[in-house]
Amino acid sequence: MNKFAIDPCIVCTIENCKTICPNKKVYEIAIGQGSSYKRFDYQLPKIKYADTNTFKKQLEHVLSEAWEIFKCIVFREDKFRVLEECMDLYQSLETLFRIAERDNFMMDYTKRKVIRKNRERGYYYEEG
Repeated sequence: MNKFAIDPCIVCTIENCKTICPNKKVYEIAIGQGSSYKRFDYQLPKIKYADTNTFKKQLEHVLSEAWEIFKCIVFREDKFRVLEECMDLYQSLETLFRIAERDNFMMDYTKRKVIRKNRERGYYYEEG
């Protein structure tokens, strides 16, 4: 069992959850137990830093990759160079997600929450 500090308004949608301290908004979540747990889906090979970097260190790397994209735009690099930096950012984000999953963050839940929010905003094509 792992402890997370999370907003109590989302607790009711988390499976295998029980309140242990409502005053501090700390909940105990059963991660990886039962058939409802699903690993996050990755598209790129795992980089070795996924096993060694901290979440904070990897987040700093994500920001440095975003800065590289910004510099490409400022210096008017061709679109293939910009796309290459975008793929570097994507790889760095996947590594961040791997670290988050390694550290027992609720990646599948977070993904579902973002999809639900974006669907409510009308960002997706209508399903049907």
